[in-house]
Amino acid sequence: MLKITVISQEICVNDKLKQTLQDDNIVIDEYCNNSVFLSNAQIRQKSDIILWDIDFYNYYSVVISNIYQKQNHPFVIILLLSSKDKRKEWLKKNSILYITIPIQVNELENLIQTRSVKEKINSSKKKLTFNSKIAAYKEEKIFLIDLSNIYFFSSEEGKTIIITKEDEIFTCNHTLKYWDDRLTANNFFFKCHRCFIINVNYIEQITPWYNNTLQAILINSKFTIPISRNYIKDFKEFIGM
Repeated sequence: MLKITVISQEICVNDKLKQTLQDDNIVIDEYCNNSVFLSNAQIRQKSDIILWDIDFYNYYSVVISNIYQKQNHPFVIILLLSSKDKRKEWLKKNSILYITIPIQVNELENLIQTRSVKEKINSSKKKLTFNSKIAAYKEEKIFLIDLSNIYFFSSEEGKTIIITKEDEIFTCNHTLKYWDDRLTANNFFFKCHRCFIINVNYIEQITPWYNNTLQAILINSKFTIPISRNYIKDFKEFIGM
C-alpha cells in the first residue's frame, strides 16, 4: 500500500482529492501546504508519493524543486496541473511526472503502476540514509533531536556544535564533514562555510557582508551565519536566487 502526501495551498484541492481518491491501494496519509511539508521531517520520511499542486513562482516551490532535481529524496513527486496548463509538453520532454485535476483514480493508479514510477519509488527508498532524529549532548545528558528543529551545525575548536530553533546549544561526536555527507539526502541543509551547515528553512533574510560575502539572518534567533565566497554560487542556486 502506497502512502501519499498532498501538498497544496488550496483547501478546496485537498477536499476534492479526499472525495475522489477512495481506493484500497492508495492511502492519502497527509494533506499539508508547502511550508508544513518542508518543516516536517516525519511527513517527508513516510511518504511514497507526493502529489504537489505546484506554484512555480513561489519561494517554497523553488526549494522543493531543488529536492526533485537532486533526485536523492525518499519519495516520488507527481505534479498536479490543470487541464489547461501550457507546461505539459515541456514536462513530458523533461520526464517530469504530472497528472491533471480533477484526478481520476484509474489514471493515478495507471501512472503509479508504470515501470518508471515503480523504479523511482524503489530507488528513492534505497537513498534514504539518515534518521529523522540524531543524538546530541548537553550537560552530560543525551538528547534525541529532530533534524527539522536544527538551525545549523558549526565547528568550534575541534567540536561540532548543534543549534536548535530554540537557540539551545548541543554538542555531538561527529565531525562537520560527517554531517555534510550524511545530510545530502535531506536537501534542507547546506554547507555555506567551512565551519557551518545551515538549515535553509529557517533563513529569514540574506544580507551582504564584508569582502563580497553574505550572511544569513535566522528566524527568531540571535545567530547570523556567514556564507563564504567559495559557497555563494552554489548557495544561490540551491535557494533559487
